[in-house]
Amino acid sequence: MSPRRARLPALALDDLEAWLADQPDIARRNWTVSAINGFCAALVVGPERIATEAWLRVIFGPTLPTTPMGLAAVQAVLDHRNAVHRTLHIDQGRRWRPIYMRTDDGTVLAQPWAAGFMFAVKR
Repeated sequence: MSPRRARLPALALDDLEAWLADQPDIARRNWTVSAINGFCAALVVGPERIATEAWLRVIFGPTLPTTPMGLAAVQAVLDHRNAVHRTLHIDQGRRWRPIYMRTDDGTVLAQPWAAGFMFAVKR
């Protein structure tokens, strides 16, 4: 029997948002929780399975983070992808809601979500 890898603690989505914004290369490429949510939705509904490490590198870059916070960020993205998968497969996704960014006055900004979705579609 092979040893199971210990599950790493994940950042909460608000903390993930802050961590992403603090990473110059990731922030420059406009990765936000909303964009990741759209990206994960496309991964789940797409016709082909993409290897986990391959799509993680799209978000995090060629070298995945190794710091404790970086590992917690990776775990948060993995957990979020799994949550999107579960939610989209329960009752044909009727309960699933995308995570859109909002302005301070509540205006919905769907562009980051759509950009993440389309980024995955183009892959």
